[in-house]
Amino acid sequence: MRFFEREEFRDWWWRHRGKALGALFGFMIGLLFWAVGLFWGIFITALTIAGYLAGKRFDDEGEEGLAELISRILGDRR
Repeated sequence: MRFFEREEFRDWWWRHRGKALGALFGFMIGLLFWAVGLFWGIFITALTIAGYLAGKRFDDEGEEGLAELISRILGDRR
């Protein structure tokens, strides 16, 4: 575990974190498709992306941003 504590790893991580996380995400999606099939894999991936985007909106804009997103999706239900 000393590799992860070294300055070289931190430098590598900051230069290549997008590629590393993208490769990890692609590998996990591939395993998901293999385990549950293409349709369910796409469905689960779509829900994961929707959850990420809702969480990002909440982080960026607070409760007002999330409430606005939900009302825009569901429409005015009066």
